[in-house]
Parts: sequence; structure tokens; C-alpha cells
Amino acid sequence: LTGAYERALEHLPRHLSTAGYHPRGLPELRQGLAGWYERRGLPTDPRDVVITSGAHAALSAVLRAALDPGDRVLLETPTYPNAIVGVRRSGLRPVPFPIDPLGWEPEHLELALRQGGARMSYLVPDFQNPTGRLMSADERGTIAEVLRRTRTTPIIDETFVELGLDVSPPSPFAASSPAAVTLGSAGKAFWGGLRVGWVRAPHPLVAPILEARHSLDLGTAVLEQLVLTELLRAGPELLEERRAEARRRRDAMVTALRTHVPEWRFAVPS
Repeated sequence: LTGAYERALEHLPRHLSTAGYHPRGLPELRQGLAGWYERRGLPTDPRDVVITSGAHAALSAVLRAALDPGDRVLLETPTYPNAIVGVRRSGLRPVPFPIDPLGWEPEHLELALRQGGARMSYLVPDFQNPTGRLMSADERGTIAEVLRRTRTTPIIDETFVELGLDVSPPSPFAASSPAAVTLGSAGKAFWGGLRVGWVRAPHPLVAPILEARHSLDLGTAVLEQLVLTELLRAGPELLEERRAEARRRRDAMVTALRTHVPEWRFAVPS
């Protein structure tokens, strides 16, 4: 991470002669993210990527771009608390969708969408926050079909997609649902202080997202965008180091709990 900042500082001077505002984001970062999606099996045009100041800012921009006050948004229960806050502060109404103990139940989802009248759905298929559940490839196809039938646009939060400690996620949800809007963030994969997020959206929605973000900010910090560009160039080895560190911490926590809180061991999968 320190090396990425050092290399980013070397590239910063050529940007200092500009105004520094990049509503879409730096071209080299959008190109890097498009390549990242490509490697994951999802061809992406860099023009369909918008850089934001974190995933939460990305969600707010999407909601303001696509919906009107009073519209409804389906949210998993439980879910990321700030997603609920973002929906309400945008003047929208949340529609709850309880997650089945074994995953996302398509029939229950379709019923919730038809009864609730939600125009968009916020889903976290990759290590869902806070349950940690991972949506399988088959589930993604089935859920995508339900959303298509109900004409509901999915907002897919991929904040945790690079943090699979024992299993790798399937292809991105958007590979099964071309209408999906995908959110991403550098904060979880690399460092919480790297406040850079992004939106990958269907092309017709990009211009409304750019217009909506003007009510939130005028662009993302140039230096941090350069840092993320360098981190993406470092390749998967850096992310594997991060996952290895997280595995060690996870294992140490489980060992400590099993040792000092004996009754808890029955709640920990073997």
C-alpha cells in the first residue's frame, strides 16, 4: 500500500496543471476497473464506469438518478445499515425481504416485489453483509430472472467480493442480469482509508448518475484514484496477501473463542 502511494505521487504532478475535477473518474482507473471486470468474466466498457467517493456515495448517486421521492426499494433483511439510511435520506421507501437461512428464496422474492411495488432492489450476493452468505451461480440466474419478470432493476453491492477466505465467488451477478447496476469499493479489499468507490452501470444510466452525483460531490480525490490504479496494476498477488492476513485473524479469533468461551463452540462450524 505504501508503495502504491509512492508511485501515485510520482504521477500526480501531471494532474496538477488541470482543474482536478473528473466527474467520471480518471480514465486510467476506469480502464483498470474495466479490465478487472473482464478478468472476472464480465466485459465492461470503461465509459460505463463512474468513480465515486466510496460505495455509499455510489449507492446514493444511483438512487437519486433512477428513482423519485416516494419510490420503493427492496432491501435484504438483515442488510448493511447504511443502505437503509441511504434509501430513507433519498426520500425513498424500503421494502424488506427476509433472507432464508439457506439463501435467497426466489418465490419469496417475487412475492415481496409484486406486493411491495419496488422499482429497484439492493442485494449483496457476495459474502452478504452481515450474514456472510454467498449466492451460488444457479441462484444468481434464478434471482436475475425474477428481477427481470418483475421489471426490478438490481443494485448489486460487490464491496466484499474480493474477501472470500475459503471459497471464490461465481461470475458477477451482472453477467446474469445485464440491467444490473454494480457497486464496488477499495475500502474493504485494500484499506479503509482509501475512500474510492465506483459504479458499473448500463450505458443509458451513466449520464443520469453523473448528473445526480453533482448534488453529492464534484469528483473523487485524484491522488486516491492514482493509488487504486497502482493497486489494480499490482495484480491478484496483493489481494491474496490481504486474504491470507484475514484468514490468520479469523482463525485466531475462532481459536480464542473456542478456548475461552466453551459454550460458543457449538455455534462455530467445524
